[in-house]
Amino acid sequence: MTLDEYFQLPAVQADPETAEYRTGLLRGSTASGVIREGMLIFTESTASSWGGPFPGSAAYFLLLDQRFWSNKWSGRPFAAAWQAALVRIDKPGFKCRDRARLRAELERGNPDVVHQFEEGGTREYPIRIWVMGNDDTSYAKWYKTVEEAEDFLTLLEGVGPLDYNKDFHMFNWTFTN
Repeated sequence: MTLDEYFQLPAVQADPETAEYRTGLLRGSTASGVIREGMLIFTESTASSWGGPFPGSAAYFLLLDQRFWSNKWSGRPFAAAWQAALVRIDKPGFKCRDRARLRAELERGNPDVVHQFEEGGTREYPIRIWVMGNDDTSYAKWYKTVEEAEDFLTLLEGVGPLDYNKDFHMFNWTFTN
């Protein structure tokens, strides 16, 4: 849903913080490479997974083309990111829940798992969907083309309200904060 549609929702209009969100974070992004932005609506029972949803059980999303970002990690070749992830997983102190499963996915070259190590995207996967709550929870997913990312966003927007676990988290998002 667009930001304009979001701000018209009765639950959002009734929330005392709406004016602050309209003029603050959600006034429209000026970040480089923004293709579009909007809101995803979640069920009331799962929206708290966002570490603070926006009014109306919502999370904010940006669809970004990061090919021209100046971040040193943006645009690294996928093969280099993949090899770096294979090295990083074996370093002392690297913590994860299921190292064997994660390593097996890395060895297969699973792009979702490689991008969990390479949060800035890769040359072959420069398109990012970035979804965030209003505090310390955000997730990203990477795509080769804008069309692939748009198709996935259309799927998510068509489900609404989303169950965080069944309709969102199951798609191997990269936790970014």
